[in-house]
Amino acid sequence: MRAAALTLQIDGFAGHWQFKEFSDKNGNVVRSLEAGTGSALTFTNVSTGQTFSTMSNGAVSRKTFNLDGSFTETDTGHNVLILFPTDNPAGPSTTLIAGRLVFTVDVFGVFTVQRVSGRVTDICAALS
Repeated sequence: MRAAALTLQIDGFAGHWQFKEFSDKNGNVVRSLEAGTGSALTFTNVSTGQTFSTMSNGAVSRKTFNLDGSFTETDTGHNVLILFPTDNPAGPSTTLIAGRLVFTVDVFGVFTVQRVSGRVTDICAALS
């Protein structure tokens, strides 16, 4: 049985990122790299006002782009993954991952989680 849906408000503050794209000989972007400190985030349960906050911690995001418009993303460090009912696994869910996350995104924007390792915090459960 699934818990009732939770409405979250997400506010972000500060953070500093460096971004680099890598292209093939034809000028097509094939990879990107983002690294730095992400935003400090505050998640608020709109119904109760209860909050869950994260600090601005280090993270790295690597994307590999496919010719069809899909891509694979590998995130390390502190990252938040938000999944919707159309994703795999199906959401809704909001999860803080301190470790490694690998997922694909198809041309329709559907996320498919491939691998998660490290410390995982279910933000919705923390705010229920």
